[in-house]
Amino acid sequence: MPDTKKVIAIIDGHRGERDALFAMLQSSLGNAYTQQVVAQMDKLRLSIDRKEIAAGDPSNPDGGFFVAGAEQQGAKWRTAGGGFSGTADKDGLDTTVKTNEHDAIHAHVGKDQSGTIAYERDGKSQGELFGHYKSGTDYEAGARKTWGLDGGSTLTTTASHQVGANGTTDALTGAYKSGDGKTTADGSLGVKDGQFAGSASGSHTRADGTVIAGALAHDGKTTSLDGSYTDKDTSYSGRLAHDDQGTTLSGAYKDKDTSITGRLGRDAQGTTTLGGTASQELKSGATVSGAAELSRSQAGQYYGSLDGAYKDKDTSLTGHLGRDLAGTTTLSGTGSQELKSGATIGGAAELHRSAAGQYYGSLDGSYKDKDTSLTGHLGRDLEGTTTLGGTGSHKLQNGATLAGSAELQRSAAGLYTGHLDGSYTDKDSKIDGSIVRGADSTTIGGGYTRKWGDELSLSARASHLQPDHGQGQSTFTMSEQYKSGKMIQGLDLTAGHGARDYIGAKGSIDAQLAPNLYAGAYGSFAAESGKQTTAQLGASLTFTPNEKTALTLAGVIDEHGTIETRLQYDVFKSKINGVSDIAGHKKDALVSLFLSYSQQTGGGRSLDDRYGAPKYGTSTPAGGGQVMAGIKIAF
Repeated sequence: MPDTKKVIAIIDGHRGERDALFAMLQSSLGNAYTQQVVAQMDKLRLSIDRKEIAAGDPSNPDGGFFVAGAEQQGAKWRTAGGGFSGTADKDGLDTTVKTNEHDAIHAHVGKDQSGTIAYERDGKSQGELFGHYKSGTDYEAGARKTWGLDGGSTLTTTASHQVGANGTTDALTGAYKSGDGKTTADGSLGVKDGQFAGSASGSHTRADGTVIAGALAHDGKTTSLDGSYTDKDTSYSGRLAHDDQGTTLSGAYKDKDTSITGRLGRDAQGTTTLGGTASQELKSGATVSGAAELSRSQAGQYYGSLDGAYKDKDTSLTGHLGRDLAGTTTLSGTGSQELKSGATIGGAAELHRSAAGQYYGSLDGSYKDKDTSLTGHLGRDLEGTTTLGGTGSHKLQNGATLAGSAELQRSAAGLYTGHLDGSYTDKDSKIDGSIVRGADSTTIGGGYTRKWGDELSLSARASHLQPDHGQGQSTFTMSEQYKSGKMIQGLDLTAGHGARDYIGAKGSIDAQLAPNLYAGAYGSFAAESGKQTTAQLGASLTFTPNEKTALTLAGVIDEHGTIETRLQYDVFKSKINGVSDIAGHKKDALVSLFLSYSQQTGGGRSLDDRYGAPKYGTSTPAGGGQVMAGIKIAF
């Protein structure tokens, strides 16, 4: 005889063919063997292949079973005869308990934290408890019942307590729906946040599809009356609302091409406002639209705005005329046009007249295609400053980009200021220059940056500041850096001539000597007319016992021959993966402990600039110098 476990595995894998499989067992192996299979299926079994646990036969419509696995994405069960059945899966819990042949209790808990418990007769709900809970400020509980009326109409009554973002509401509601679904009516009475709240609404769909609807509501703060009429081509709607902020009457019309709205209101401060919007889609596919608003304050002041727009697939235009409560009048507009070449031109203009009769505004324009971008600006502000400026960029065939900008300003007092900038940028280098005219000085400068692969880079910059009175200042800086997997080297030079004559240089090199062993050297020099020349020369040796700690021995000598040494232990937050991490994280260790000696008996510690200053430290004289210790903890 075949192994019953293997036969059950075949039946589980073909549950849709249960009757045929059992008929084959009955005819080929007999009733006794078939009953052995049935008895074995009633026991709990585990299938690794099907990723499920099962008991009973889920494909037997009259038998009891339990199955949980990947195919169900949860669990499913039923007792023999179907007295207790249900599912628990990604959509929640749904279970039914039959109390007799006709009656049952049906419970459901959804993944949205909502639930219902319904009493059913012959599969139809006779009433249910419902609710949801998300937090102490977002929950609901209640009971509802749907009554069957003549002609298939229904009336659903509900009693509920709801807490949410809009407050607390206790209400009795009723909802009527005709048998053909064309007529509906809703009503509610209750208390919202301690105040009376109620509503009544209804709608009717006529034989031609026209829908007529209306609603009257009071939510404790706002009383509103709404009405609408919608047919297959058009819709009309209106609303009258009143609250402690004022009263508003509004209306709207809409068809497939046209939309019109209007509003008349008066607020609590006595300001009356009349306004509206309109839009029309033309046969060409373009759209024109407009908006207007006129307000009159309680003091008799008039202000408002008038706006218009046109848009098609290539063109966009807007216009605005307005006057604010302070008496400033504004006229403005924008426009853009996509050319056949794919380029786009655009512009904007704005003119203001203040209540005192002052005029100010701006005029802007732009051009853009795949390679070129240009902008221009002419403006005058309320203080009387006039500005003329523009920007431009162009991508060359080799991928490089030329860019520039210019601006000229004239103040109300006749003072001219401005700047002129330009640059050339490609994938490896950048050259830029500028002329800047300030209120009392002129500056001219330029710079150059170049990269050779990912390892070597060089940058230089020169500038000259010339004040209208006094001596000028010329400045030059240059920086070079080399970075590879086992070495980082940098050199910085600075020089100045004029109001200050100075020269300075500093450089450093860090290299990996062996696994977990690193060495570094650095030096600096600074000389300025009238000041003491300074210099430093230092070296270090670092050992990393593990990936997050380092032990460093460092020393430095200055221009006076004063020597300072330091032994420092660092614990880093991140792993040390090479010389780049050693060089880049000298000063930002999570914890640093050091012991140092300096021939200098006063003043600061020279090595602080390179390895970090302690938060807590102490020192003691030692011969001709001093011994120091400190700790730094980064929180």
